[in-house]
Amino acid sequence: MKLLTVLAMALMFQQAPSKHPVISDTVAPLEYQLYSLWVDRNFGPAYAGNLYLLDQSKAVNPLAIPCANPTSSSHQNHDAYLYEELHALGEKTSPLLLKENLQGMTRFSVASTAPDTSDKVTVQFSRVAFSDEKDGALFVVIEKQKGRSDKTSLIFAHKADDKWSFQLLC
Repeated sequence: MKLLTVLAMALMFQQAPSKHPVISDTVAPLEYQLYSLWVDRNFGPAYAGNLYLLDQSKAVNPLAIPCANPTSSSHQNHDAYLYEELHALGEKTSPLLLKENLQGMTRFSVASTAPDTSDKVTVQFSRVAFSDEKDGALFVVIEKQKGRSDKTSLIFAHKADDKWSFQLLC
């Protein structure tokens, strides 16, 4: 069954021509906006002084995340090309200029590596894949804390009425 799923996804990505431009090495302002909103909604004031954001994007293959299956019923509302684009973005890592681009947020520090204490939470983002209309986005967030297993989350963001909402896909 797993083999059939993998083959179906491979065929889907081979048959679906990409409608997206060449991927930029530069992280876009809209990506920083989503990072900022996600941090703001998931790490409140209690995390001040204990939250670190890594300064390099994480290279990810969304299809390697065990629960990420663009053909499953729970993911069917999200265009498969977002997975394709995130996969293409996942081949790269990019420097994240977080202090410069997440202005007004003071509850995090920027780090190159995760701190070595259990009371600190480290977050690393993938790049963000956007729909052509820039009203849908897919990205990965990895949370690390010493003494605990890493938590990898696949996030779908949707923009309606100029407001972004987030859905945890897995």
